[in-house]
Amino acid sequence: AEAEAEAAQAGAGKQRVAALRPSGVYPLFRVQKYEAGQQFHPHRDGIDYTPVCLHTGQPGHYWSALTLAIYLNDAGADFAGGALEFMTPPQLQFRPAADGSASKVPLKHHAAFDPALRVQPQAGRCVLFAPKMHHQGALLERGVKYMLQTTVLYGHGSTASAIVP
Repeated sequence: AEAEAEAAQAGAGKQRVAALRPSGVYPLFRVQKYEAGQQFHPHRDGIDYTPVCLHTGQPGHYWSALTLAIYLNDAGADFAGGALEFMTPPQLQFRPAADGSASKVPLKHHAAFDPALRVQPQAGRCVLFAPKMHHQGALLERGVKYMLQTTVLYGHGSTASAIVP
């Protein structure tokens, strides 16, 4: 009976997720600048939430379900290195959070890191991915890299169905 209850809850959760619909792009774009010697260590992105559709003002529940990264200049011509690298979770090693909470923080340096996928920056290239995917911005070896980042909001409410046919 307990297993059946868990299966029913899991099914209900999947139905709730399936009911989410795209409602727009989060209007806060983060402008990111990386200089030679900098990198963004392995991490997962946070989740943006709003109780109101930011495009129509209608109430509902809206979460970021995709990260949107947009490159503004080119690897090779403007800089060297700095690829967006995705890794599979078994490649990660974690340490306890500094505040003693139950959350874990990826180690800043993982000697055996071998990305499962590497995206080379090109001006105008957009990358969409789930915020829960482990990724990093590889070491920038030369030059300056610029990019924009925001999220695509999904939700349920009167506006989610109005925006997407």
